[in-house]
Amino acid sequence: MNATVHPGQVYRACHPMENYRRIRVTEVAPGGDQATVVDADSGTRPRRILTKVLHASAVTRSGRRRMSGYALESQPEPPAEPHGTADNSAADHVEER
Repeated sequence: MNATVHPGQVYRACHPMENYRRIRVTEVAPGGDQATVVDADSGTRPRRILTKVLHASAVTRSGRRRMSGYALESQPEPPAEPHGTADNSAADHVEER
């Protein structure tokens, strides 16, 4: 099982003949053994899959290409900071005289 499954991650099917080649995780069940996924491009076809088929790499530890499951393609984008909360906001740079 991939211990780092998070909502927003996109996975690509390891087997080239899969109908739905890219999936996006929308939710991870409590306990982490199942995840709800959708088609990565359209957001359709919600379904639950076991997280043990979600792999960090398309290659096994022995160096062979995986023929089943899904390999991590991209991480979710970090949330944007609200305006004015960044460390370099204008209020922080007021000079005292």
